Amino acid sequence: MITDFDVSGVYEPLTTEQQVKVQELSQLAAALEFPPTYEVGRRANAALFFSRWLYARKWDVDAAFTMLKDACAWRIAQGSDTTPRFPSAVNIRGYDIDEIRRFHGTDPRPTNQRVDEVVKQLPCVAAWHKHDAQGRPVYIERLGRIPVRNLVAKCKQLVPPGEPIDVPIVDVHLHSNEVGGTLTRYRSQLPGAMKNLCQVTVIMDCDGVTMGHFYGPALDLLKAESTLDQKYYPEGLFMLYVANAPRIITIGWAIVKMWLDQRVQNKVIFLPPKDTKERLCAAIGEDNLPEFLGGRCRCEGECCPVSDGGEDDDTLTQVLQINRGAKLAKTYDIIAGHSFVWEMSVEKRDVTVVLAFQATGDASPVTPVAQFQRSARASGSYTAPANGQMCMTFDNSFAWIHGKKLLLRATTIAARAETTGETESADPSSPE
Repeated sequence: MITDFDVSGVYEPLTTEQQVKVQELSQLAAALEFPPTYEVGRRANAALFFSRWLYARKWDVDAAFTMLKDACAWRIAQGSDTTPRFPSAVNIRGYDIDEIRRFHGTDPRPTNQRVDEVVKQLPCVAAWHKHDAQGRPVYIERLGRIPVRNLVAKCKQLVPPGEPIDVPIVDVHLHSNEVGGTLTRYRSQLPGAMKNLCQVTVIMDCDGVTMGHFYGPALDLLKAESTLDQKYYPEGLFMLYVANAPRIITIGWAIVKMWLDQRVQNKVIFLPPKDTKERLCAAIGEDNLPEFLGGRCRCEGECCPVSDGGEDDDTLTQVLQINRGAKLAKTYDIIAGHSFVWEMSVEKRDVTVVLAFQATGDASPVTPVAQFQRSARASGSYTAPANGQMCMTFDNSFAWIHGKKLLLRATTIAARAETTGETESADPSSPE
């Protein structure tokens, strides 16, 4: 039975009806297996913990319980509370990382994980940067400095051909959310911390934003992040300041707000350039606000380091264009005993794929080792019997009208002792 309904610092005092619904949700959730961070939150302030789920579902108790149950199962399955997060793959400024890791209670995180490769490859300018005037961690992203078309292109390269391109950006966003959650819990237990500190402040710096930033695929990536937040991180946002907002930002906002809950929409504050410095200094504090936003902070290594993205390499998916009525060939060197592994996908249509191996110094006619007729998707492997070259030919000569955009990932790896062979996964498509 909950007896203390103090939700100050986060919400207005709960009405009698709301208190009853908090009790109902608490009783429904009594049999749930809670992940560690949820259990800590419930024990610290049950009324606040359950109110967050109820606010997220407009005080519908059954809907809030379903959301809470799904989130508990998801966090446990993901190992969200036991997975090492520090050192973080995303930039952090103003915190002792070793101290944060000890607070999190996990070993140091290996920094050669998939999320590190994604962060290295993606062009981005963002960081968890100190805290606001009430002690909430602050996340800053310089949207105007991000080349959104390059971002989308990199996301395509980071996934297997034909797979959803939002996976890399959502993986990074998930990691960043967990880092921010840890920073929030850490700051909430510091001496003199604001009571019921459980949210973060976000600043989206739009200096440099143009019409090009409203590129459809880039907005789809933002939608995927927002969907994750609203499903598994209820009421985690205190306020989102859209700083240095140009007038054209209203165009993008008209699209973005369609997939945001009304409560989230109400937390978005647009600050034109003339108001940005004064409003942010009041909300964050001059010493915690970077100079580029009007504050006095100049972190070592920059407050929000700029990353243009990594160099392309053989582990990334290539985007190839094949003209109508044409062929395109790609050649790869292979060492004897190594395997050539590949997969490809054609956007909306298909091509014929022919693989041929030629041993070094062998002057005999080249014989194809595999062929895939009119395939939209295909994959396979071939173990080289000798040093030589693998030539992949993508044939679009049958198409009189349409060129093709093809996604290809191909590499050579040290082979295991296994029978040489190819596998195919092809989707038939309509005639040209």
